[in-house]
Amino acid sequence: MWFDFSHPTVFAFLGGEKAQRGGLFADTTNDVVVWICCPIGKLVDDEQKMIWKVELFEATRGEKPVEEFIKLQNSSVRAKLTHEIELLEIHGSMLGMPQSKRLEAGLYELRIRGKDGLRIFYCFKFKTIYLLHGFKKKTQQIPIKEMEIARQRKIVIDKL
Repeated sequence: MWFDFSHPTVFAFLGGEKAQRGGLFADTTNDVVVWICCPIGKLVDDEQKMIWKVELFEATRGEKPVEEFIKLQNSSVRAKLTHEIELLEIHGSMLGMPQSKRLEAGLYELRIRGKDGLRIFYCFKFKTIYLLHGFKKKTQQIPIKEMEIARQRKIVIDKL
């Protein structure tokens, strides 16, 4: 395991298994307990050492449809969206249900639960996550039109 040592609240750590209690983490290896104070997301397992960057898909004329989609939501929904995007940025490809779901090869959906079933399609390219398309899900099935928009935008990203 490793830490973001640029963060001032990381005090000490000896490698091993971690135990979590709120924002505190402990090394419990070899009957030694070393507590550190670390904000969520700053403690990273070896499998998650990748630093993910989140980018918005930008159309040829400069518009960013996901940004526009987010701006159209009320403040509480925007807060949920922001939280889910932050989780995606922290966990990247390791983020799973209920926040994220693989739809097909290379295409995923970020699931924002609540009264409005919001979805944001995204894809990965190297260490970057591209947010492709957002919509309100009104039925059990994902509308074909929404999937096609995401597929077309993914093709553009793949050509970059």
